[in-house]
Amino acid sequence: MIETLCDISFEQQTFQVGNSSYSKFYLFSESDIEKFKKVAILHNKGHPLKEAILQSFSMKDFKKKTTIVQTSSLFLENLIKNTKLANEQIIDLSNQLIQLEKKLNFIAKQNYQLEKRVVIVEKSKMDKPFHKKRS
Repeated sequence: MIETLCDISFEQQTFQVGNSSYSKFYLFSESDIEKFKKVAILHNKGHPLKEAILQSFSMKDFKKKTTIVQTSSLFLENLIKNTKLANEQIIDLSNQLIQLEKKLNFIAKQNYQLEKRVVIVEKSKMDKPFHKKRS
């Protein structure tokens, strides 16, 4: 599992166990043994095994992955926050649009009524073109 996670390989040696049977044994260095101890300590403290292995055997990769995860989390939080703000702005703008449409309808209705009144006034003047005003 360590070899696949951290892309490292441990030295192996083959020994003859019987007449025709061989067994492979790992030859761990002192630093490898210290890393195994660190894995055990971290795992006993409650860290998941994969995380403990990554933290012990490949610090650079673990730090990179941790940084990427933290950056992704911050990005996701900002994205959620900005999405909420955008949705609030959309709601506000929609409400403003509704209010403006109401005003437009009211003004159009008033305009129509004024046009009707102008037509009525013009017709009444045409009926009495030479009517003098009394002073």
